[in-house]
Amino acid sequence: MEKLDLPHKRKEIEQISLIFARWVMRYHGQLNHIEPLVNAFAHSANNMQDKKSLSALVELMSMVVDASSDEIKHDLQSTELYRPWRLLLINRCIVATRTHDIALMKKVFDEFIFYLPQDAQGFFNEGMQEMDAMNYPQEVQKVIEQYYLQPSQLRLH
Repeated sequence: MEKLDLPHKRKEIEQISLIFARWVMRYHGQLNHIEPLVNAFAHSANNMQDKKSLSALVELMSMVVDASSDEIKHDLQSTELYRPWRLLLINRCIVATRTHDIALMKKVFDEFIFYLPQDAQGFFNEGMQEMDAMNYPQEVQKVIEQYYLQPSQLRLH
């Protein structure tokens, strides 16, 4: 949208990209470009408070993770901090934490460690700091602490 000098239309296009992604996933297609989806998820998450809505968002994010191409999943640009794959996985962990659903959190955290073991410790370090500031329930804090204390497993390709 910036190239077309239409930056004000960017959010609309990103939301529309979710519709196309759902269609691709419905027919078992593969997603090769996830940046607009990641941006749409971030905008949606920032506007949600309801735990059921947040859980539904995590489910859709998980579908995108599953449907992402192998090239994306292999995270070949691992030095780029703001790469869409990394942001998708981090944001999915954050949204899952906001649901306070322990089982969902553990599933998403385990996948995060699988896909981005090099980023896991830093994520859980920040999570521990957020727990105090955000006043999360005790059971949520315990899960974050459990992952914080657990050494990340290295992924073999």
